[in-house]
Amino acid sequence: DTEKTSGDPNYGEVSGEVKAPTLYSHNGMLLDKKEPSLKINYWGYKDGFYFAPRSTYSSDPHHPVAELKSMIHQFHLHQMEVILQFYFAPGTDQNLMVDCIRYWVSEFHIDGIHVKSDNIPVEMLISDPMLSDLKIMYRDASRMGGRLSDGQCALYDEVFPFAARRFLRGEDYSIQDFVNAFTNNGLMFPRIHYLCNYDGFTLRDLFSYEHKHNEANGEHNADGRDLNFSFNCGQEGLSRSKTVLSLRKRQMLNGLTMLILSHGTPLLYAGDECGNTQKGNNNPYCQDNALSWTDWDPKGKFTFLTDYIKALVAFRNRYPFLSNIDVSNTRGRWEANYPKISFHGREAWQPDLSAYSHAVGVMICNGKGTSDYIYIAFNLLWKKTSFALPKLPGERKWCLFADTASDSIICKLQTEVREEALTLEPRSISILIGRQVHDQKNDGRKDP
Repeated sequence: DTEKTSGDPNYGEVSGEVKAPTLYSHNGMLLDKKEPSLKINYWGYKDGFYFAPRSTYSSDPHHPVAELKSMIHQFHLHQMEVILQFYFAPGTDQNLMVDCIRYWVSEFHIDGIHVKSDNIPVEMLISDPMLSDLKIMYRDASRMGGRLSDGQCALYDEVFPFAARRFLRGEDYSIQDFVNAFTNNGLMFPRIHYLCNYDGFTLRDLFSYEHKHNEANGEHNADGRDLNFSFNCGQEGLSRSKTVLSLRKRQMLNGLTMLILSHGTPLLYAGDECGNTQKGNNNPYCQDNALSWTDWDPKGKFTFLTDYIKALVAFRNRYPFLSNIDVSNTRGRWEANYPKISFHGREAWQPDLSAYSHAVGVMICNGKGTSDYIYIAFNLLWKKTSFALPKLPGERKWCLFADTASDSIICKLQTEVREEALTLEPRSISILIGRQVHDQKNDGRKDP
């Protein structure tokens, strides 16, 4: 269906994905997590056939192996890694699991795996010399063998998405969980952060539907998750209300800000960058049709999402300390400098993390006083909220980088905030940069 996709009839097949790295790398993303796209029961979570690429992936069903190898090679040429998801049925022999993964690494040169199994032999995988560089994502830290801190393994669970969604909805008792998830507080190992994935709503649907709509699956809407922590912004499904559509746009931008600037490895679900919808179906495992196919936004209605994602990725890359937050020292100053991370509210240095609070400011720096300071103000309250901005050392001044309530979103001129307090619109997020005064005038740097 070229009308629903990119206009290229091969997209969705391996040969089409060979053309995709240019798009992905242009967005600044360096990882492509492939999900199954089968014709019948296309999620394919079944026992067996662990060593064979599905022929329906390929434009040439007689040579799926060669075509898949070519695709992975093209991704690597664009400095992108390929991580495959593996499902092993309960009771699968662990030696078979290891043999399977060794085969995909040696033959196809995949870079990592996301394993869906209750019996994953992590210790066997990480002790295998052939798999020493393999990235392993799994949902249960207790089975990771204490090796999560070495960079090879990462936790892939639902802590971040559930905490972020509840905070985005404006739920009470959600702010502390969000702060902990955003900073990865209490964890000494890496975590994969995502807001949406294949097992639930798309980003657009997350703010368009309060309830799942899986009737087309033929199971009387009994399948799929019932608890999604979604928010329809005032109307279920499609809407022509400017108020509803404006809030949905803002909430999508808010969610992307939380995800990409969080202390974790952000994972963006394919299609969310262009406003893809499944019309409220959060479990389209049997829908090999326009309902589950990715719409690459041919009419350009959601280019603001793509542009904002590019800006956030560039921003994160420009300030690498955002992905290396030290949550062990959040109080007190280090000589003339500040801690790497601190929290604020209506009063600087005094955050309100109580049950009924829906706003918090997070300031992040490298702790050495040699770089810019970053301040992210979250206001998920349904009314305007003011934040007292912390005073910066030296000649630094706060400048506005982004405001999800603004029509332009990104402030190209990065205007100096001259007031001591910043007022945010309802349900919005602002990003500020604290930099030297001369940096604003003539430092030769381009906006991220």
